Amino acid sequence: MGNYRHWKKAFYKNVFGPDIWTIKICNEKPNQMGWIPFTQRDAFGEYKCPDCPNSWKSIHSVIEFYIQLTNRQGRVMMNPLGQQCKNCIDQYIKPKMPNRIIRIIVQNLIKTIRKKCYGEYVPQLDPADDGQSGHGPHIKELCQACRLGICKAKAFNSHHFRHITVNIEEKESKTQLNSFQQQDSCNFKACFCACFFAIIVLICFIWIMKYNFV
Repeated sequence: MGNYRHWKKAFYKNVFGPDIWTIKICNEKPNQMGWIPFTQRDAFGEYKCPDCPNSWKSIHSVIEFYIQLTNRQGRVMMNPLGQQCKNCIDQYIKPKMPNRIIRIIVQNLIKTIRKKCYGEYVPQLDPADDGQSGHGPHIKELCQACRLGICKAKAFNSHHFRHITVNIEEKESKTQLNSFQQQDSCNFKACFCACFFAIIVLICFIWIMKYNFV
């Protein structure tokens, strides 16, 4: 998910107020009560499989944040959700994000803290997709956030994709078969015309030869 130091640096640079705040990474939701959730959806992230050469990009990366302020001590736990490699479906790979995306997400986090913990009015959260377009279909079976019911992206069912692929292949096969049949029909007609013309020429030749001998 990128260098953790960049997240800490961006957070401590933007966090404010009389209270002391810390940020840490976690792998699941804290068990204690009193945590305020904030989920950053549709963020741009890059992924690299550690077991094969496959790499990909996604504008549907998801990071969960849990915020708590007690006794003037503020804490943030962040849980980046992963995606699985389509070739090696055995682990969730955390997203790596450019520094500019990290800054946007941290600013959205700070806005949420100001609103939820201090009751301030804050402007609308900024998109964290970096203006990127789609990078292929978002397959829900490979997305950890989709499995948890958190991801709001329009999911793409891989089984449906395979069904569509089979239908397309069947249509292409039928089209090729029809093309071959039409080609065979054209070849037959051409051959028939050539044979008919040859027979006419042969008859004319025989008739001329017979006339000359007479």
